[in-house]
Amino acid sequence: MKATRKTIVTLAIAVIGVSLFAPVAQAVPITPTNVRPVAGVPTTAQLQTQLDTIYGCAGCVNASTDQNTAGMWQLPGAAPGGTLPIITFQAGAYFDQVTFGIWSGTDTTALTTVEIFSGTTGPGTFAALTWIGDPNTLTITGGAGVNAGVFAGINRYGFGFYIDSPDPGGTDGKYWSVDQLNDGGLAQMLAYVGGPTRWTFAWEDLNRVIGADNNFVDLVVTTESLVPVPEPTTLALLGLGLAGLGWSRRKKA
Repeated sequence: MKATRKTIVTLAIAVIGVSLFAPVAQAVPITPTNVRPVAGVPTTAQLQTQLDTIYGCAGCVNASTDQNTAGMWQLPGAAPGGTLPIITFQAGAYFDQVTFGIWSGTDTTALTTVEIFSGTTGPGTFAALTWIGDPNTLTITGGAGVNAGVFAGINRYGFGFYIDSPDPGGTDGKYWSVDQLNDGGLAQMLAYVGGPTRWTFAWEDLNRVIGADNNFVDLVVTTESLVPVPEPTTLALLGLGLAGLGWSRRKKA
């Protein structure tokens, strides 16, 4: 009887040991900002021409030096609101095939995506994106080619944008506003802001690791009423570190 008990206890310890040391898939948090400006892009003056037209002044938003670090955005304030993305320019080999959408998530392995503009949608087309009640429920309405409807999983306090390109070098065909999600961690979108909240998103629809012209005018979209999602501040991280140190000292005492 004693031998049986000993065998059972040993087996239980072995099982616990396996569960404790088995590899666990780790979530990778998304960094909502990018390193900007990107040296050497855009490679042509074409994007500067578009920015001059969008903001109504020559060179007031510089295509090379005014690239914004934001890769994710949120609505300002807590009241219900929305934003109005408009396609302003399209170029490149896939100008009539690239789709544009919005995504949300905090983990690189679990993103929710919703298409806004189809590939056949042309310049001047707009969509209205609104969050009325639930901050995780997005309503899309708009013109021809817009994926209208109500969609869950897009959080008003943290979202980015993406394009889906036929480029065979793309990661699942998609390129993201956060460089971390792109092949090689390279920029596929440049963001600009003129005035408090007027944003322009300029996209490259070819994989920059494999080779692209880097002109960033394959799809240009403007929108309003957004503010960047901030990164955790150094002070907040320091506070967490001090709290952990205090807990460790209390444990020792």
